[in-house]
Amino acid sequence: MYTQTLYELSQEAERLLQLSRQQLQLLEKMPLSVPGDDAPQRALPWSQPNIAERHAMLNNELRKISRLEMVLAIVGTMKAGKSTTINAIVGTEVLPNRNRPMTALPTLIRHTPGQKEPVLHFSHVAPIDCLIQKLQQRLRDCDIKHLTDVLEIDKDMRALMQRIENGVAFEKYYLGAQPIFHCLKSLNDLVRLAKALDVDFPFSAYAAIEHIPVIEVE
Repeated sequence: MYTQTLYELSQEAERLLQLSRQQLQLLEKMPLSVPGDDAPQRALPWSQPNIAERHAMLNNELRKISRLEMVLAIVGTMKAGKSTTINAIVGTEVLPNRNRPMTALPTLIRHTPGQKEPVLHFSHVAPIDCLIQKLQQRLRDCDIKHLTDVLEIDKDMRALMQRIENGVAFEKYYLGAQPIFHCLKSLNDLVRLAKALDVDFPFSAYAAIEHIPVIEVE
């Protein structure tokens, strides 16, 4: 009964998503402005980039429906216990805990049968690499004494600064709890360092769920 209900719901959701895609395809064939009689042409409230973005969103939802994936978003204020809650749901420590904020960048935890040891996939690492290059130049030019006035430099932050100065990039793949913890700690410290050096962190580059770091574990 449960399996049949789930199948019927997924089929209906897929039908509605396909219908939405058809509507978008009709929009693509329409002119982007409406000519008036004597007045200048009026722009319509959509554009090709906007339609392409909607297509990507619908395709992502279709992919989740076909795989029967459900995304549970866990949000909360700083140090509210988001990582602790996720670790409890998963049944193992896949997200690090410490006294500093640890979830500045969203992380997707995916249940993967058979994956006994957690693995982190960070395929969309290019924006972070660009940020590191900017921070490397800022660190060369900045006054360290002034930096310590606006940023608490602990052991983790010092190691990150050394890493940036040496031009060490982030990997696209981390296997095991400790390498994953280190990667996520560094990402969150990177947010603090970028703010202190007045460099914009590329949050917009990780607005799409397929671009954020993914941890796979059973």
